[in-house]
Amino acid sequence: MKNIVIFGSGRHYKVVIDIIEKANQYHIVGLIDQFKEVGTIVLGYKILGNIQSLDQLDVDLYGGIVAIADNWIRQRAVLEVLSLYKDFNFITAIHPTAVIGKHVSIQKGTVVMPNAVINSNSAIGSH
Repeated sequence: MKNIVIFGSGRHYKVVIDIIEKANQYHIVGLIDQFKEVGTIVLGYKILGNIQSLDQLDVDLYGGIVAIADNWIRQRAVLEVLSLYKDFNFITAIHPTAVIGKHVSIQKGTVVMPNAVINSNSAIGSH
C-alpha cells in the first residue's frame, strides 16, 4: 500500500481516518499537525511534525489529505502545503458505502463520506 499522511488532528480527522482505513487503499504513516507535540499518539497514529517538516520524514511518501472540516482553514492548509511542496500529491478518500454514479468527476483532496450519494454526471471540485 502507498504511504500517506493526514494533515490535521482536530475532530474531522477521525472520520477521514475511518474512511481511509475502510477503503484499504493507503497506509497512514502518521499525522501532520501544527499544534500538537511531535510524538503524541492520536487515534493510534503519531504526530510526525508540522507542514514545514514534511520533507524530513524518513518514509517513501505517496501523498496525503487535509482532514480539516472548516473550508477556510482547509484551503489555507492546502495552499501552505503547495507553497512548500508544489508537486504534493493530494489523494481522494471515498468511503466504501458511498454510491457514485456514472460519469462522475471527483477531484483531488476530496473526502466522500459514508453513505453519500453522488449522482451521474456530477462534478466535485478539489478539497
